[in-house]
Amino acid sequence: MEVNTMWWAMPALLYDNNTVEDAALINAVPLTAQSKYIIKHLVIYSTVKLVLDAYSIDDLFDAVDKKCLNNQLLAHRAVFVSMFCNNQLRGCIGETDAYEPLWQNIIRFCMHSTRSDPRFDALEADELANTHFTVSVLSDLKQVVAINQQTLLTQLQVGIDGLVLDDGKKRAVFLPCVWSHFKHEQDFITELLKKGEWQATKWPQHLTGERFTVETVTGSILS
Repeated sequence: MEVNTMWWAMPALLYDNNTVEDAALINAVPLTAQSKYIIKHLVIYSTVKLVLDAYSIDDLFDAVDKKCLNNQLLAHRAVFVSMFCNNQLRGCIGETDAYEPLWQNIIRFCMHSTRSDPRFDALEADELANTHFTVSVLSDLKQVVAINQQTLLTQLQVGIDGLVLDDGKKRAVFLPCVWSHFKHEQDFITELLKKGEWQATKWPQHLTGERFTVETVTGSILS
């Protein structure tokens, strides 16, 4: 199997030297072509090494040439990594809060999506040729009023916003891509309540909501 695992072997002209200190300001700027290139190859390299060479998370972190990471990859940013094989979901893991730099979160959730999604077996070597991925990089969360379904729905951009619901005990999230699974807009919220195991017949007490948008990076593991 021919795979270029030297993901950091990229032209020097792709590097930038931005020195913006404010993380919020960095995250407000759309991902650059350079950042998307690095994200794509982080996922390809990590997935191949996880599946073929049984790399650990520390092995992957150590393999990254830190000189190739720009400020967008070094900023703390939440992310979800979704794996698909033959166009069927194979794993999707992430977080809505960022506790590590984006590049580390991408590798970490690439590992979890490949190995640890409880809905699926670990990805196998013979699946790599038919595996593609989507990395969803989250914006900052923005609070919305969640006193009832209609009030909540009027604050969301259909097809654009993802949503987090939380009552202090349970938490559930839908990425923006989930809108396309439903015929009726209200089903987005109804099904998210079901995912969080809240009662469908009674609006949950103390429910809070946060919306977010995503930037996506897609690719194939063996392309």
